[in-house]
Formats: sequence, structure tokens, C-alpha cells
Amino acid sequence: MIQAAHRPLAIAALFAAASVALPAFAQPQIAPVTVTQAPTTVRISILGKSPSTVYRDVRHAAYVVCSNAVGNHELALSDHTFCVDTASSKAMVQFAQIERARGFADSGLIVLSAR
Repeated sequence: MIQAAHRPLAIAALFAAASVALPAFAQPQIAPVTVTQAPTTVRISILGKSPSTVYRDVRHAAYVVCSNAVGNHELALSDHTFCVDTASSKAMVQFAQIERARGFADSGLIVLSAR
């Protein structure tokens, strides 16, 4: 039996051991985390759209993919406007090429990328 003088010390030691041991048993199992990145490429359908509608869709898509590139840390925030302008210009060149070769074009899609 524990002497009366040592009982408070024994109780404190018991609580200390329990406070260390119990949380180890109570830890929940954590599933592995998969990190996905936002897309920085998009395809835009141009079939049946006027050039002004295509331009508006291209600008919006360029804004989205460049924002995604910033969010993915692939692009600095200070380069966002440059990215939107450049991606829009490239997509509109694709649109002009498709319009010139309208009889030969097999798809009505523009591929817009932040890269």
C-alpha cells in the first residue's frame, strides 16, 4: 500500500502517464491528401458564334486560366494581366486561322492555354 504522504505524488504520476498514453490511442486515422491543381488550359467552342462573342468568351477563358496559373503558383500575380493579354491574342490568332480555312476546318475549337 502507498503511504499517505506519497499518495498525491502517485496520483499525479498516474494522471501524467494517462495524459500521455491516452491521446496516442485516440488519434483518428487520417486519409492521405491528394492535391490537384486548377486547369490552365481550356477549349472554347466557336461553332455558330459571332466574332464579338468569340472574343468575349476568349477573354473570359484567358482570365480564368491565368487566374488558375497564379493560384497554382505557376505564374506571379504581377504577370496576370500580361498572361490574359497574351493568351487572348494567341487564341484570337487561332480563331482567324480557322475562319480563313473555314471550308477545311474539321473542328470549331480554340485551345487556350496560360503557357
